[in-house]
Amino acid sequence: MLKKSPKSSNSLFYKVAFYSGLSTLIKVATSFLTNKIVAIYLGPIGMGLLGQLNSLLGIITPLSTGGTNTGVIKYVSEFDSNQKYKQQQIITTSFFLSIICSIAIAIALFSFAERLAVFLFLDINYSYLLNLTA
Repeated sequence: MLKKSPKSSNSLFYKVAFYSGLSTLIKVATSFLTNKIVAIYLGPIGMGLLGQLNSLLGIITPLSTGGTNTGVIKYVSEFDSNQKYKQQQIITTSFFLSIICSIAIAIALFSFAERLAVFLFLDINYSYLLNLTA
């Protein structure tokens, strides 16, 4: 097994830390600009409505995948490259579970769009957003 010198692993650490910091800085800057533009055009009420929609999407996304993301990563990483069949079984099962959950969530969201619009946005006119989301 090859050993890396402490100097090369140190420089790799600094390189990864630099790019990670740069990535975080870009995300913060773009998020700030996007929120500022949305706030200018939609106003405080629009920002609140957008926040409600964003929260709903944050709930729906894990439900529609069946909560399998972490499990797939864990179990696929446990099998080495010689056990491709087991990896493929996990991925296929997760895919079909995600399809079933996505369809169930879409049907429920579409069916209760008006009620959810009144509950989340206090206005039935926003039910079209929930239908589009479904």
